[in-house]
Formats: sequence, C-alpha cells, structure tokens
Amino acid sequence: MRGNRALPPDIWVLRAPRLNANDDAVTLTRWLRADKSTVAAGDPIAEIETEKATAELVAEAGGILAHAVAAGATVPINGALAYVGPDPAALEAAISHRPASPPGRVRSRRRTASISAK
Repeated sequence: MRGNRALPPDIWVLRAPRLNANDDAVTLTRWLRADKSTVAAGDPIAEIETEKATAELVAEAGGILAHAVAAGATVPINGALAYVGPDPAALEAAISHRPASPPGRVRSRRRTASISAK
C-alpha cells in the first residue's frame, strides 16, 4: 500500500507535536527557514501554536528542508509539517510516495520533531 511505505533512512519527518494534553492539532504560524534551504540539527525552522501555547519547531537532523504545509495551515497531531533529507531529488522522490498526514502513530521517536519553548 502506498501510504504504508517506509521512508528511506536518510529522510526525516518533522511532525506536529502535542504541546498540551488536550491538543488535537497545531497551526504553523510562520516558517523561519525557506523551503529547500539547508538546515543543521537543532536549527529552529518554524513557529507553531495551539490555543494555549506557542513553540518553535526544531530540525532533528541536518540537510535540505522541504515544507509539507504552508504557513497558516492547521495540521493534526503527528501530521507531517516538513521533511529533511540529503538532497532535493531524494526528498521529492520520498515525499511523492507519502501522504501529508499518515494515519496511526508516529513511526519512531527518532523521526519526530523537537520543540523549544519561547
């Protein structure tokens, strides 16, 4: 099934984190890094918010950043916000085979986004 395909190990998915116990979605308020820009692990890449909290989304790995949603989009918890990979061609190939918000749980903690409180 197309939606259940595993991503290559060099592609990281930055997912919408739960900021509060009652959250079911986050809004990506603005991108701090441009689409297709190079990021390093730990770089703040976007601002996200819920009704009660605002936080920065931080890259877990270095590479090329690919936005999965536009600024202002509301994304369910664990939905894909962005991808990080070694080059634009690898990202495009991986993303074209994955839904933006896969059902079920996050595949692994290693591939989830970090947040930092403002």
